[in-house]
Amino acid sequence: MQGYVPAQDGAFAESGKCFGELEDWMASAGAAGLQHGELEEQLEVRGRELLRADVPGPAGPDGRAGGTAA
Repeated sequence: MQGYVPAQDGAFAESGKCFGELEDWMASAGAAGLQHGELEEQLEVRGRELLRADVPGPAGPDGRAGGTAA
């Protein structure tokens, strides 16, 4: 098993920026006007973008390395 390597300074800068954008969107009138299901759909998409912000390497639209669908 590989040991834990602490993150370098700024290693999570991209995800921090993405999270801030998500917070701003959640506080917006546009998000407030969505129905519950629509809000969940948007959070799923935007949350996936947040998770990808710190994943090294290419990730395709389906979230898998190389973008290949199973």
